[in-house]
This record gives sequence, structure tokens and C-alpha cells, in this order.
Amino acid sequence: MNKTQQRAVNYANEINSMISITQDNQDKMDPYYEKLKTAIADNKVADISAADYKKTQTEFQTGTDHYKKALINLKNAKAPARLIGNHHILSSAYQQFVDGCQMMCDSLGDDKKVNVEMFHDAEKAQDEATDRMSRAIQKIMA
Repeated sequence: MNKTQQRAVNYANEINSMISITQDNQDKMDPYYEKLKTAIADNKVADISAADYKKTQTEFQTGTDHYKKALINLKNAKAPARLIGNHHILSSAYQQFVDGCQMMCDSLGDDKKVNVEMFHDAEKAQDEATDRMSRAIQKIMA
């Protein structure tokens, strides 16, 4: 395998790792997210136990920290020349996603005080970033 082929394989492995980390984190955080989202929609955040709320905060921040590490690895990945533009688009979208995740963490204040507007803005930022990431990944893997 020549250097160009090796670079392409290494880059594909890095993209696959980022996707795997992202999916694994989402799977771990989803039960906490769904419970919190329902409580916010039903105006029943106060009904969540203090321990469950704290666990949600911890899980969200831990997951976001994993995303931040994946982002560093993604930004440091050496994309093949023909994919550099799409790599920058993907990196930018993943940065937006991570920022949205951190915004969601930051929306969860102490004493079960949720900044609902910030929470919804974070959801929107994550959804938009996920769409951009999906499009970029499709172009990279095409």
C-alpha cells in the first residue's frame, strides 16, 4: 500500500472512530435526554429526583467531553487531498455539534433550574450540526 492509500485508510478509520464514539455517547445519553425533555415539555422538572437530575448533568457533561476528544482527533486527522474541503465542512459541523452539546449541559443549572430557551437552542444547534455532519460524511464516503 502506498502512502496515499495508507493516508486514505487512516482517515477512513478516524471518521469511523468519530462516528462510533458519537453513536455510543448518544445511546448512553438518550434515556437521560428523553426523560428530561419530557419533564421540560410537561413542566415537571421539579418532579425529577435531585439524584436523577445530578446524574443527567454528569452524563451529559461526560458525553460532551468524549465528543470534545473526538473533535480534537477529527481536526488532527490527515485527510487525503481530494477530501480536504469536505473534511473542513465535517470538522466545522462537528464543532457546532459539540458546542450545542455544551450549551445543553450549560442549560442545566443547579437545583433543577433548567434554562429552557437555552436547552431548545442547544437542541436546534445539535440537529442542524447533525444534518451538516451527515451530508459531509456522505460526500467523504462516496
